[in-house]
Amino acid sequence: SGLAREFARFAGPIQAATFLPQAADQAFRVVLGARFGAGMMGVYDLGCRAGIVLRSFAAALLVAMVPFGTREHLAGGDAAIGRLYRVTVKYISLFLLPSTALVLYHSRALVGLWLGGSPGSEAVLFVFRVFLVATALAGLSGPMSMIARSLGMPGAEAVIVPAASAAGLVVAGVAGSAEQALAAFGLTSVVGALVLWRWLALKLALPVRVLPQVLAVAALAAASLLLEFVIDAGLARVGA
Repeated sequence: SGLAREFARFAGPIQAATFLPQAADQAFRVVLGARFGAGMMGVYDLGCRAGIVLRSFAAALLVAMVPFGTREHLAGGDAAIGRLYRVTVKYISLFLLPSTALVLYHSRALVGLWLGGSPGSEAVLFVFRVFLVATALAGLSGPMSMIARSLGMPGAEAVIVPAASAAGLVVAGVAGSAEQALAAFGLTSVVGALVLWRWLALKLALPVRVLPQVLAVAALAAASLLLEFVIDAGLARVGA
């Protein structure tokens, strides 16, 4: 029927955007194990799962955006969807950027409490830091992707996100070290998210600019990170 075809046309790209990056993630584990030893697969599992925790908390807001965005667009058109986008970016940024800065600053202590200085903890720490930052930066494009889904336009996400994952696999396959492979895989996810955000921004032409408020939140996160460093340095001097 026509409804079934329309559902397949809409749901198919969303399934591709969800399933293909997960398949690439599993393939990346195989690449790590084949090139740098099976132990590196476990290191990646531990560090990556820890690194995506903050993004997982933010995902609840992103999922709620799809039905909410559809309702807003039907009720108020582009102006309403633009307001929703601006507000969501603000709250995503206020959560992801400062919390990422805080966790990144204390990452060594957190991994130490978690793994207790066991063998491989330094490698896990590296993975944790890479994917903590990568998922936070990539997560800033999430509101734009959810707006596109709510407007029935998931096609770009279904192409760009899997393409970025594939590019990360290719680069990881020729990397000279496990650290380079991990950094490349994380970086390509960020680049893919930025390309997707830019493409959708041009395609949807939402009547709102969010870059200034993201930069303002980023400056706030950097200031909080600097303040923590100053406080820790002062406490260390007092203790000495």
